[in-house]
Amino acid sequence: MSAIKDPLFAARYAAFLVSAHADFDSAAVRLPRPWDIKGCRSVKKPWRPVIDAALSHSAEPDGLILEFGVFKGDSIRHMAARHPKARLHGFDSFQGFPEDARRDWEQDFSVPALPEVPDNVTLHQGFFDQTLPPFVAAWNGMRPPLALVHIDCDIFSSTHTVLTTLEPYLRAGDILVFDELMNYTEFAANEFLALYLFLERTGLDFDWLVTWGRAYPLAETEGRMLDVAFDGYRAAGYFQNQSIRLKPRRPGGHFDGPGASSALIERIRRALTGVPAI
Repeated sequence: MSAIKDPLFAARYAAFLVSAHADFDSAAVRLPRPWDIKGCRSVKKPWRPVIDAALSHSAEPDGLILEFGVFKGDSIRHMAARHPKARLHGFDSFQGFPEDARRDWEQDFSVPALPEVPDNVTLHQGFFDQTLPPFVAAWNGMRPPLALVHIDCDIFSSTHTVLTTLEPYLRAGDILVFDELMNYTEFAANEFLALYLFLERTGLDFDWLVTWGRAYPLAETEGRMLDVAFDGYRAAGYFQNQSIRLKPRRPGGHFDGPGASSALIERIRRALTGVPAI
C-alpha cells in the first residue's frame, strides 16, 4: 500500500494508531488474560471467547453473519452451532492468499476440499473481489439484518476489498471482529490500515467492543515493534484478534489524536514508513 509511504498520510495514520491504542482499555468487554485464568501464559489465539462475546452484544444475534477467511471452517462451524437461527456466509478462495500477498508471509492456506459445514452455512469459493460484489448486489440496496462481520483476511488487500465492497451497507452500531488487527510486527500495513482507510472514507469511527490481553505500547516504543513471531507477542500478553463497534465520528474520537506530541507522532511516522511495502 503506497499511501503509507506518503509523509502526510503516515502522520495522520500514526496519530490515529496512537489514539486507538491509548483507548484500548476502555473496551466494553475486557476479557481476562489467559494466565489470570490458568496460571500460565498462553500463545493460543482466543478466537472463541472474543467471537462469542461480540455476538452476545449484537442487536441482531440471529441476523446475517459474514466471515472472510474460512480456511478449515473451525470458526464458522462454531458460530453456526452457537446461533442455529442465524444465516452464515463464508467467503474464501480455499486456494490460499492472492498473488499480491505479503512475500514475508509464506503460509499455505489452501485446502484439498471445502470444509464440511452445517445447513445454516453457505460457502462462497473464490477470491473476495469475485464473490462478494455479486453477493451484496443481490441485496438490491436493502441490507438484511447483520449480526457480525468476521474478518480473518490477514493481509491488507483482502481486508480492503471486503470493507470497500461492504462500505455502502456498514453503519454505526455494526460489529466487526478482526483476527489479525494488531499486536504483531507488520500490523500497521495490513488489517488495521484497511480499517483506517474505511473509516477515513466513511466518516465513521469505532469503539473497542471486546478485547483480550493488552495493546502493544505503541507510543512508549515510538512505533518500534518486537522482533518476534505471533507466538512471542501472545506470550507477552499482546493478542491479535479483537472486536470493535462502528460509531459516528465525533469530536474527541480517534481521528482527533491522543494529545501526543508532534515529535512523538513524527517518530512513529518514521517507524511506520519503514514497514515493508505491500
